Amino acid sequence: MDWPYNAAMARRVSITTVAGKAGVSLTTVSMVLNGKSEQLHISETTRRRVLEVARKLGYRPRVPELFAAGVRGLLRHVSLAFVDPRGRETHEFFGPALYEIVRLAGREGLLVHGSDGVKPARVGAYCRERLRQDSDGLILFTFETRPAAWLDEVRRSGLPCVVYNRAFEGMNGVVMDHAGQAARQARKVLDLGHRRIACLANQGIGSAEPRFAGFHAELERAGCFDEEMLVHAGYDLDASAAAASLLFDRGGFTAILCTHDLGAMGVLRAARRKGVEIPRDCSVVSLDGYEFGRMAEPPLESVAYPRVEMARAALALLRKICLKPQRRCAHKVIRGKELRGGTLAAPRA
Repeated sequence: MDWPYNAAMARRVSITTVAGKAGVSLTTVSMVLNGKSEQLHISETTRRRVLEVARKLGYRPRVPELFAAGVRGLLRHVSLAFVDPRGRETHEFFGPALYEIVRLAGREGLLVHGSDGVKPARVGAYCRERLRQDSDGLILFTFETRPAAWLDEVRRSGLPCVVYNRAFEGMNGVVMDHAGQAARQARKVLDLGHRRIACLANQGIGSAEPRFAGFHAELERAGCFDEEMLVHAGYDLDASAAAASLLFDRGGFTAILCTHDLGAMGVLRAARRKGVEIPRDCSVVSLDGYEFGRMAEPPLESVAYPRVEMARAALALLRKICLKPQRRCAHKVIRGKELRGGTLAAPRA
């Protein structure tokens, strides 16, 4: 059962109330909140129930330092950090996720600390500072694609952490199902009867590799992958249009799979210049679901990047980590919503 958070109620909540809601004794609540469950052989199930009830009721101890271990398990104070080599404060890509976390925090009575841009060299100091200021956990945002030394600093700090949009080994993370959804996009094209299929892979962005892997695996399974029908381009509209022009000059295909909406927009631009009608002459599918793709003519057949759903999953995963610090690292994979558009049709006879 969920209880709505109310600030006035939070000031009145006592361990007696917590004990009643959890169905346990006052001694059990006291020992759990004091981090001494093992002394009374309190089961892990009971410990987690007490902490979760205390969290939902908005319980706050009168002397916080006496209950440091237990309060940390309640996830009352979460920090949000954007790690970037240039020290930028944030990026528009993360906007929906940040807003959703703040919205949920307001509903659940969480304190949220938003950082300025954190340079990799300062990550360790940042985590230690957040611990000193009683932060219970961290949701980390970054565009870095490879494990780096600063991730080790996060681990060593002991601050519970979930990485948003990345699945680094040895770290908890929440990611989109890039490969799986790319494969499903390829399957849609195949199911319509396309067999001569080109690919435009945008590079220089973390999601490019798994998405192309999903395309490649599905086309290989159908015996339709053709190395000659593959072009690469940077994550740039003009570069994508130039690469698509090369494909149209080469010809011999009825559909193009694009790893990103930006690349697909480049394909639409090149098609107009070449006199290729979409989707009559060539179908185009992609992934991202950005608004500019919805406003294209015709609108892109795409998959929405589940940024809001990933934010909810990141907060839920962080809470689990705080309740059970010794749990194994997890990578939560989230599927985005398929967006129907006007760029996909069966091949002409």
